[in-house]
Amino acid sequence: VRFYRNSSSPADNDSLLTMRIEGNNDNSQVVVYNRIRADIIDASDGTEDSSFHIFNMMAGTERTMFSIKPDEVVLNEESQDVDFRIESDGLTHAFVVDGGNNKVGVGFGAATFPDVPFSVQCNDADNKGITIVRQESGNPSDDEELGNLAFMGVANTNTTASADAKITARAAQDHSGSVAGTDLEFYTKPNGTGPGSGPTGRMII
Repeated sequence: VRFYRNSSSPADNDSLLTMRIEGNNDNSQVVVYNRIRADIIDASDGTEDSSFHIFNMMAGTERTMFSIKPDEVVLNEESQDVDFRIESDGLTHAFVVDGGNNKVGVGFGAATFPDVPFSVQCNDADNKGITIVRQESGNPSDDEELGNLAFMGVANTNTTASADAKITARAAQDHSGSVAGTDLEFYTKPNGTGPGSGPTGRMII
């Protein structure tokens, strides 16, 4: 199937295609229950951009459920109470965004999450916790960071976030074999530290 908009004067933001799925409601009114739309964003030769949208009827109002744009892919752009959920072979909520409660959960078997913005549940006795993997073609060199867990805060008068505290894993020695060693470093900010400045090292294991 080919949908071809043959225009003699294509321009930015021209509509390419609209497909409507219609049906009657219980009052014999014709309702557009679903709609697909494609648009030209940039018609310039060599830099063409497009967008693609899927709309769905929700509580009597059409909502944008899925959008592909030149610079992003968006789900639920109109900020509705809609969950995004991915199932795995054994988990109904392997990854879920709880739209109504502004939560993200990973690894859950049911839609019950702790009262925190982000949570991970590990049901496998042999694979518990969160792992940060830094993988590269060679071995980490001496004093090279392997990963950071940063706690960041932004003051009302400052839009730049900086780590107020962090935990850093660092390759203490070249990870090329039996000489490999790792440091675990702990940082916090002292009182009176201004916004934008980093925390101070407190302890190294």
